[in-house]
Amino acid sequence: MGTILTVIIRGAGGVTILLGIGILAGWFVVPLTPEGTTSGFFLSPFVAGELLLLRATGLWACERGWSRLSLLCCGLVVMISSGAITLSGLDSTVGVASLFGSNGLLVPFPCHEQFGPYALGSFLLIAVALLLQTLHGKPPWVSPLIGLLGAALTVTGILTFWSDGGEPASRAADACGFTLLGVGIFSLAWRQDARVHSGIPFWLTDLVSVTVLTVALLLWQELRAQEQKTIEHWVNRQVEVVVDELRDRLDAHIGMLRTLGKWGKERRAVFDQAEWESHVQSNLQYIPGLHAIAWIDQPCKGAVLGMDCQYFREKQCPGLIERWRSLWAFYQTTRHNLLKT
Repeated sequence: MGTILTVIIRGAGGVTILLGIGILAGWFVVPLTPEGTTSGFFLSPFVAGELLLLRATGLWACERGWSRLSLLCCGLVVMISSGAITLSGLDSTVGVASLFGSNGLLVPFPCHEQFGPYALGSFLLIAVALLLQTLHGKPPWVSPLIGLLGAALTVTGILTFWSDGGEPASRAADACGFTLLGVGIFSLAWRQDARVHSGIPFWLTDLVSVTVLTVALLLWQELRAQEQKTIEHWVNRQVEVVVDELRDRLDAHIGMLRTLGKWGKERRAVFDQAEWESHVQSNLQYIPGLHAIAWIDQPCKGAVLGMDCQYFREKQCPGLIERWRSLWAFYQTTRHNLLKT
């Protein structure tokens, strides 16, 4: 137990790796939606804690001379059990019962649709952990090679932070996750060299890892703020397009009805009231997306563009909301007048 606590306390590089993978895995598990982004951020510590347990278990088993196959089996057991417990606490539909397939037989992994990337990330962690644990007694080029891998992941995270492509939410997670993962791997490789080359301060890797972790968390907050602005801008643009399209559709249908009414008067055709109301209903009631406007003033009664109405009212500018309301009022007034024609 003392050895495990020493590894956890002094292994800042390992903790950095786990936090990096935790952020990445947490965002893989939760869908990237305006509501899911925050959930993904809060899920990452749970995943990181599970991976920390996996690493500590692997170190404990390695010290007792377990074979690589035994380490792999042990890691799989820890991953599946703790993963099921973690996910069951966050989603009532996921848990130990998910370990059973539709045929009632035990399957290797939970059948939940979001578990695939999570399991894949855990497998990658096992591979990296096993590789790092076998550094002792290896040729001198092994540590620099792993350090180069960590440096490459760090550069990837930095480039992702400054890139403009992809979804803002996933870009924030990728930037922080890859940076932390890369620095952690580089730090652990440096630790192995420090045992051979006494000129390198042993505590320097811990200081570097903690510093990068702090900077990454600060950058995370900045990315989250930028992400929120990007989402609001995107939603505003989409809503403006939808409003314009709905107005064009409504004008087209109203114009068609007025032309029909004018044609009937010119031909002295007598429209039955029920028949005319049927024409109005069929042309105005089923315009795609039109009735979504009414949801703005009805909390929790659906979604507009896939977003909760509460979010919509709080985040959008008042002028845009008024455009929606005026369009809805115009529709109701026009429909009422046409029914009386």
